[in-house]
Amino acid sequence: MICDAIKIAYRQSRDGFVVSFAIHPQDMPADLANADIGSQWQLKLVPLDEHGNAEKEVMEKPSPLTTPAAPAVPLERARPGKRWSEMKLGQQAAIRCGEPAFWKYLSEKCDYPAVDSKDDAAQAVRELCNVATRRDIGADEFSTQAWKNLDDGYYIWQRFPEVAA
Repeated sequence: MICDAIKIAYRQSRDGFVVSFAIHPQDMPADLANADIGSQWQLKLVPLDEHGNAEKEVMEKPSPLTTPAAPAVPLERARPGKRWSEMKLGQQAAIRCGEPAFWKYLSEKCDYPAVDSKDDAAQAVRELCNVATRRDIGADEFSTQAWKNLDDGYYIWQRFPEVAA
């Protein structure tokens, strides 16, 4: 399976580096889209030129990933991932608040200037959802709908910029 992707976020967590990519809906591999959160994948990354083509010399180089590296957590001990829709809304909000692209969305589209950290994002989410803590999102109809609208708006803004403009 091959698809083009755009790097949209990069951060370090206690488990390693987290790199987020945006994939156009028409290019999204069904297996990847339907995989559980936390499922493991091996990637081969090839930079593209300004025309969207892989450079021939990069494509012809042998890959150092011919043998898969051992996973950081043994598979039998790894927790099974949850699909986004299976997570509590507060968990979803906590994950989003850690994404720099979400901070930018809050600043640009939700009129929250200077969202520069996960704490700023958490404050904006609490205000937008009218809750004391993100854990309270989903406890009532307003916070549930407010979060879903916010998350759906972010999804559209991120993946379909021409629609969200």
